[in-house]
Amino acid sequence: MKNIITKIMIAVSLAAMVLGMSSCYTARTAERQVDKAHHKYPAVPAKFCAERFPPLDSISIITEYIQGEDIVYTDTLVERNYILDTLTLTKYITKTVKTTDTLRDTKYVQQENKAMLVLKDRKIKELTEQVITLTHSRNSWRKWALVLAGILALYVLFRVIKLYVFKK
Repeated sequence: MKNIITKIMIAVSLAAMVLGMSSCYTARTAERQVDKAHHKYPAVPAKFCAERFPPLDSISIITEYIQGEDIVYTDTLVERNYILDTLTLTKYITKTVKTTDTLRDTKYVQQENKAMLVLKDRKIKELTEQVITLTHSRNSWRKWALVLAGILALYVLFRVIKLYVFKK
């Protein structure tokens, strides 16, 4: 009777181990399956990724102002009149020409891969959680170190009191 029970227990444990190992779905298994689908039917994973993670387009317009320059033309007109004495009159004729100001618009279109943004956000969350857990563990070690330092300080204080106070 014991042999039958042990054989049944061994068979059940082996079946549980086989089922447990075969049901694991790891990241490596997922990569293999996606790679296999990409090699046989490349349109299917591409369509899935395009639907699940559409690219983000951002358009930025930069306006540049170019100021026109004022050009001043000065012309000198000399007029001489000879009457009894020499008399010279000078006239200045000034003409201002203004050029037109210019506005230049430059458009930049930037496409971002949404899948990469999602992966980076997940990585940031994982690293943030890791920092939080490390901070908690460091704080607990610091707390225990302070407790031990306090106990040691009390021990040294009592030893000093015992040596100097009770020695007299």
